[in-house]
Amino acid sequence: MTYFKVTNRETRNELILTNDELLTFLKKNSVREYAISQTLSPKDKAFNEVLDTIAVSCFSVAFIILATNIITNLI
Repeated sequence: MTYFKVTNRETRNELILTNDELLTFLKKNSVREYAISQTLSPKDKAFNEVLDTIAVSCFSVAFIILATNIITNLI
């Protein structure tokens, strides 16, 4: 399912709508007043944030282990 982020150009209010919701929204409102872009669904966005956090944590631990081994070998 495709999601769209609709932003009011004046007030900067943002909405996240599905394709069907966007069509009914644009029938009632002028397209010129809004900026529209594709976005991830809220569930996918939350999953990507968790995945990014896990990846950064793993790389940080690997860097600390590598730095510890290099310092230990130099001493």
